[in-house]
Amino acid sequence: MQYSKIINIGSLNKANLEFSIPSMLYTIEKILGIHKEEKGLIYCNNLLIFEEMKSKISIASRLKCFLPDGPGNNENILEKFRCNRYAENIVLVSPSINSNIIKETECEFKIICKNPWKDMAIPEIAKIAKNKPKVYKESMIINLIKQIENNREEDHITYILDGSSTYWLKQFSYLIPPNIKKILNLDKL
Repeated sequence: MQYSKIINIGSLNKANLEFSIPSMLYTIEKILGIHKEEKGLIYCNNLLIFEEMKSKISIASRLKCFLPDGPGNNENILEKFRCNRYAENIVLVSPSINSNIIKETECEFKIICKNPWKDMAIPEIAKIAKNKPKVYKESMIINLIKQIENNREEDHITYILDGSSTYWLKQFSYLIPPNIKKILNLDKL
């Protein structure tokens, strides 16, 4: 059965991120242990999380990092991932949810570490966040919903680790299609 699971590891906002990373890495190791023989995808949505994961996950040999604008080696990693005989248990790690690395049907599980907020360091995004905060928040929820919705296979699971996900999903429940509410166990909203 396809489903998503929200695991509250704490707040991953800018003020709390450094304090929550150890708990997040521990949770990711547990999830990777559950899915030992499966291909997966981890969306960090933050470069600090991405760097910490690369340096501290103890089973890092499974993690193959993908940088959207990185070296040409990315295509080789993706090809190995797609070809079952080479990639029974490879886990790709992306710094961004927006990179659309692979078709979602090519992995059995997915981990979304941090809610996919758009980068406010970009002046246009900061202007939208200031002048139209509701639009800015809705865009994050829409991105999150798209990532959950992309799991089309019956046995796929998406883990969402950001502790504030439930709050934001409830605040913007009117954006969530009924089938996704059911997958998230939010169908009573």
